[in-house]
Amino acid sequence: MRSLFVVLKRELLSYRVSLSAYLVLTFFTLLSAFFFFNLLGSFNHALQEFAALPFQANRAAPNLNQWVVEGYFQTLIVLLVFVVPLLTMRLFSAEYAHGVFELLMTSPLSPASLILGKFLSLLILVTLMLCLSFVFPLLLFFFGNPELLPVLVGAGGVFLVGIAFCAIGVAFSSLISHQLTAGFSTLMCLLLLYMLHVPASDLEGPFAEILRSLSPMWQARELVRGVLSLQSISYFLSISVFAVCCAMKACQQRRVLRSVS
Repeated sequence: MRSLFVVLKRELLSYRVSLSAYLVLTFFTLLSAFFFFNLLGSFNHALQEFAALPFQANRAAPNLNQWVVEGYFQTLIVLLVFVVPLLTMRLFSAEYAHGVFELLMTSPLSPASLILGKFLSLLILVTLMLCLSFVFPLLLFFFGNPELLPVLVGAGGVFLVGIAFCAIGVAFSSLISHQLTAGFSTLMCLLLLYMLHVPASDLEGPFAEILRSLSPMWQARELVRGVLSLQSISYFLSISVFAVCCAMKACQQRRVLRSVS
C-alpha cells in the first residue's frame, strides 16, 4: 500500500509541474464554458419564442434540464473522448523512452501498485477537470429552477464515463511504448465505443442490442437524463476493472520478460 502512495504522489507532482496538464485543463474548461453558454442561449431563445406564441395550451414550455443540462453532459462525454487520450498517452512513454520502466520492474514495486498509482493520479486530475466544468450547471440554481436530483445523477454519470475512459487509456499506455501511438490507439478505441450504437439503428435483433449495450454513449443516456440505471453503472465499472486488470497483466508480462532476459 505504501508503494501505491509513492507512485501516486510522484504522478501528482509530475502533473503539478507539467505544462501540458495545465493546457489540457484550461482547454477543457474553456470548451465546457463555450458549449454550456451556447446551450443556455438556445434555451433562452426557445423560451422567448414560446412566450410569444398566442396559444400555449397544447405545448409544454421548454424544460431547463432537457435543453441545457442533458445536452451539456452529453457534450462533456464527447470532450472526454478527445481529452483523455492526451492525458494518458504520456503515462508510461517517458519511462519506456528513458529506461526508467526497466528500473521500476527490478524494484520491489509491484505492477499493481504502479498501475493503480498512475490510474488514481489520472483520475484525480480528471475529477478536478470535471469539477470545474460542473460549476456551470450549478449557476443555473442561482438564476433558474432546475431539478436537483437529475443534475446530480447526470454529473455522476459523466464521472463514471471518465473513470472508464481513463482506465482504457491506462491500458493502452501500458501496452504501447510509443507516446503518439498510445494516444492515437486510445482515441480510436474511445471513438469506436462511442459510435457503436449508430449502426444499431439500422439493424434489428440481438446484434443491434449487443452494439447498443457496448456503447458508452448509449449506456450513459439514462444517467444523463437523471435516471439511475444499475445496468449502466455496472457497465462502466466493469470496463474500468477490466481495463485496469489488462494494464496490470501487461506490466506483469513485461516484468517476466525482463527477468528472463
